Amino acid sequence: LTFFQTLSIVIVPQGVRLVIPPLTNKVISITKMTSLASVVAVPELLNQAVTEQGVYANPTPLTLAALMFVAIFLPLVRFSTYLERRYGAIG
Repeated sequence: LTFFQTLSIVIVPQGVRLVIPPLTNKVISITKMTSLASVVAVPELLNQAVTEQGVYANPTPLTLAALMFVAIFLPLVRFSTYLERRYGAIG
């Protein structure tokens, strides 16, 4: 095999398979910790949910906040699962 064939057939598929789970975790972490998300979205969303819960004594705002987080991150997790299965398959 030539150098490029070795890279494309042997090395890169193994590397991609090993990198997908930590990369997914890092992307989610970075998304939650970016300045815009950490300053505006995450604390603001939770702050509003806790405020509304305190005013109305109803856990629905916290539930809605949790559902928003699921809506944000579920597509990323599904895509990473697809990539793990795609590159984890032997053949």
